[in-house]
Amino acid sequence: MVSITHYLKSRNALLLLLLSLGLLITASQKISAGPSPAAISIHHSELMLKDDHYHLIARVDYQLNETVMEALHNGVSITIESQSRLQRLRKWVWNSTINHTEQRYKLRYFALSQLYLVTDLSNNSKRSFLTLTAALYHLGQLDIKLAPKHAVLRGQPHRYSMRIFLNLDSLPAPLRPLAYLSTQWSLTSKWQHWHITP
Repeated sequence: MVSITHYLKSRNALLLLLLSLGLLITASQKISAGPSPAAISIHHSELMLKDDHYHLIARVDYQLNETVMEALHNGVSITIESQSRLQRLRKWVWNSTINHTEQRYKLRYFALSQLYLVTDLSNNSKRSFLTLTAALYHLGQLDIKLAPKHAVLRGQPHRYSMRIFLNLDSLPAPLRPLAYLSTQWSLTSKWQHWHITP
């Protein structure tokens, strides 16, 4: 009788210990996980022919998490890069790349004036905004010139692909190793594809 009681007490104590350990592990995982990862999504896209050039008109949504926003508000500049390519699709050989472009925009916050500055690094043009929401909205309005009309051959299928991401190489050197390893700095969109058959 004594041995059964002792066994039951030991078993209950072990179960309680295991349950406590499980709760501690779950709590520590939630703490270490930190804020949700940042994200970029491309939508409301449209291919248009303007001034004898194909343009991509698109709307991009940026969701910055606490880690990225904290760095931004502490003086770290953030560079957003878009990569795009226009290809002629062929059945029996490799696709032919007609055009490949990269565009970079730098987002910076000035604490003294409480302004957000967006710089187009292709031409060094600058625009300032009172709020982060306004700055990100401006960054999200895309009008990208793809290729002249004559480069897209009539009757042949073409594909335009694009992705947008936070360029980690542009971060300050001391911050890069942490950014490369952390999902909190994984600010990127999936490759998006559009098809053209003129």
